[in-house]
Amino acid sequence: MKELWHQVRFFGGSCLLFMGDMIAFSLMDQYIIYGLLAFFCLYSSQHLSLARAIWLLSLLSLESFIFYGQLGLSLVYTIPILLIALIWVRSIYQHRALSYLLLVLAIIGQTCIVERLVLELPLSLTYTITRIFVNIIVLWLISLIYE
Repeated sequence: MKELWHQVRFFGGSCLLFMGDMIAFSLMDQYIIYGLLAFFCLYSSQHLSLARAIWLLSLLSLESFIFYGQLGLSLVYTIPILLIALIWVRSIYQHRALSYLLLVLAIIGQTCIVERLVLELPLSLTYTITRIFVNIIVLWLISLIYE
């Protein structure tokens, strides 16, 4: 029964964060709040199962299709984040700060690789720093619920 509750919390929470990202994007007309990405970084810094990783990566791919019109564009920076997290957790140690580090790396990767190189959008340092701080707060709020 306890395992079922964890499954419902995980899949229900990821769907709620997906919908929250959609609502935040439609209200602000910008992609600033990365709730699902923060959730992905939080679970990647812990022992993430393959089924959960595939679920979160497919939701992140669907988000990139909705926001940018290209399916799987978010995999460019989330797969390396997942590999870094797996290597770090299995070989070195597990620490709470790892999820924050992964989130910052993911946002920088999303800004520099996807937005600048692939989509050729202008790069703004102020906008990137704002997104990092906003999403650190979002990750902190999610970690209060899921840890």
